Amino acid sequence: MSHMHHITDLSGSKATVDLPDFDAPVTGMETSADVNMEEVDEDMIVEDADEYSAQPWMKPHNLLQDKLLRYILDTGRLAEEVIVKEGVICLLREDFWTLGLRREMESDIGNACMKLIYEDARAHGKDIYTADMYVVTTWKDSVAPLAYFPDDADMKDALVFPLWTKAAGPEHYLLCVLKPLLREILLLDSLCSNHESGFGDDLYRDIFRSIAHRLDPGQWTEVTGLDIGVFPQQTNSIDCGVFMLMYALYTVLNTPFNFTSLDMPAIREWWCLRLIERFETEGHGKRFAHWTEEARCLTEGTLRPLYRSFPGLTHDLPQHVVASRNRKLSNQALVDFIVARGTDNHIQSIISGQKKSQWLDTFSKCSIKKVPVPLFIEDQEQIDIIYTHLTSILNSTPTHTHSDQIRFIMDVLFPESIICALAVVEHVSIMEAEEKFLRGPVIDASEREHFDSRIKKQLKKSGKP
Repeated sequence: MSHMHHITDLSGSKATVDLPDFDAPVTGMETSADVNMEEVDEDMIVEDADEYSAQPWMKPHNLLQDKLLRYILDTGRLAEEVIVKEGVICLLREDFWTLGLRREMESDIGNACMKLIYEDARAHGKDIYTADMYVVTTWKDSVAPLAYFPDDADMKDALVFPLWTKAAGPEHYLLCVLKPLLREILLLDSLCSNHESGFGDDLYRDIFRSIAHRLDPGQWTEVTGLDIGVFPQQTNSIDCGVFMLMYALYTVLNTPFNFTSLDMPAIREWWCLRLIERFETEGHGKRFAHWTEEARCLTEGTLRPLYRSFPGLTHDLPQHVVASRNRKLSNQALVDFIVARGTDNHIQSIISGQKKSQWLDTFSKCSIKKVPVPLFIEDQEQIDIIYTHLTSILNSTPTHTHSDQIRFIMDVLFPESIICALAVVEHVSIMEAEEKFLRGPVIDASEREHFDSRIKKQLKKSGKP
């Protein structure tokens, strides 16, 4: 991904971290007895396959693990503190809240967990592919989902697809796993008992049936939770994402399910620990892995927190600047999704004429080729990143015949990509995403006040009332 997140140390060189009282009781977390830290193997990233049958999330935490968990899940601390930053993975405290606390899991941290599942499988001799959570949601409108697959997809032990749906009403995570060598389709839904078919999204079912037969035209077997003797199901409306992760992990390792909804609080913390003990914070080592010196310093209050921010900005800012920065951070999720090829299929189908576009219709009818397009993204760097990506798509599509490439990209492809990304990232319909795009950016009252103040000052300087 071409855009890099910045990590900024916002404390002074001699400042200490104001940590919470680690000895105070925290709801949902019990402090365990300490262990001999010298016995911890820091290279041990994944669990032994046999350990999953022994329910590793029930293993007591050592004292430092408990302290670190309480630190990263503390809702009284700043949401934007960087906990993990490795490559394209950037997880803030607010991301960990969605996994470690009783909240709906967010897709960024879900993708990071999928990377752990991929590594677990590799460590145990399994060759699998895991799809990006954001990308799979576009396949309901996609003309070519196989374009995202590896060339040897038909030879993989498993192809893992985390799914997000609103087909049955509330937002819900599902899982599809294709096992090409066995010609098996697993359609796993933690609310399978609510559906006669055992799976809560018929369109996804049809999509993956089609994909399976394109991989191998032979006879495939379909399996849902209703076909599995012991299949754990959720009883809490916010646990579907964690169930989906556990289904994926156990399925790729061919391990019988042995968890229940009662295990979810412990499993949530277990995933959090796995993430902070696997991934680094770029340039700062494994700050939250309990065996490291950085973790010890953090709990002692001598290690400064890091924040994802932009150059020149600190948390000691006027409200209008904070509002502008927050809008930029929110838009960055759209930029990241677009650059990660999340809208590529949609854009290619617009260019080739396979999909209709009101933006293209307006562009084609406008004699001066000047289409009024709302300014939804204001930051020039973000605009440039999207423009460069859309240019590469257009240049790789031999069928396009638009001579004014710049105007075609900015007046047609740009709004199409933003609307498509909004629908996926914010979990809304295309129509709702388009309405939000047409309304333009939401301007905070403090920004309006600041703008009015500047205008008044300029008028006063010019001698006008």
